Amino acid sequence: MTAQFSDLFFYNNKEYSIADLGGDELFHPMQYGLFPESSCTACWKGFVATYEVQDDILCLKNLDINVEKIRKLFFWSSSIPKLNGKKPSDNESLYNMFSHHFQDVNLPFSYTGWILIGGEFIHELYVHMGYHPAWKYKNVIKLDFEKGKLISSLDVSKAMQDYRKKYTDQGGEASTSFEGKEPDSWIEEYLKNQ
Repeated sequence: MTAQFSDLFFYNNKEYSIADLGGDELFHPMQYGLFPESSCTACWKGFVATYEVQDDILCLKNLDINVEKIRKLFFWSSSIPKLNGKKPSDNESLYNMFSHHFQDVNLPFSYTGWILIGGEFIHELYVHMGYHPAWKYKNVIKLDFEKGKLISSLDVSKAMQDYRKKYTDQGGEASTSFEGKEPDSWIEEYLKNQ
């Protein structure tokens, strides 16, 4: 299986990858009349969403989505539903394998939970499958939201660095565990104590 495209997050004028969620999934395209389909093995879910915080509120900023074939198969209208009043743009995005690109959507979410965002992926830790966890990034920030409002942020890069050191000191590989715990549960336990 190919490594999957992560959703993106702009925070403090920097681009991060979403590495983990401590709550429900953020965006469900089908709730907006968009039925995604995979266009390549690097994006089985059929879309990449970009989020940001605007005035302390979590928002969907951009959406790259592939919806062409399923609409034609069921003879649906060729027009794509608007997203928060926005039509898809003709401008290309970073990803050219998607059929539609929504820009500056600014759709707010009432999300409650935490989000781990990672920057500066460590390429030596690349594994050719699934999504990359937070500990594979040099810079990791935990963002806490309550009903869509940002209530706190915490730099947890040092915790990820400590994990990587202990993990690699034990000769760890992507499929092994650390002290009897999978990496995600170790990180979640650390976050609860912060």
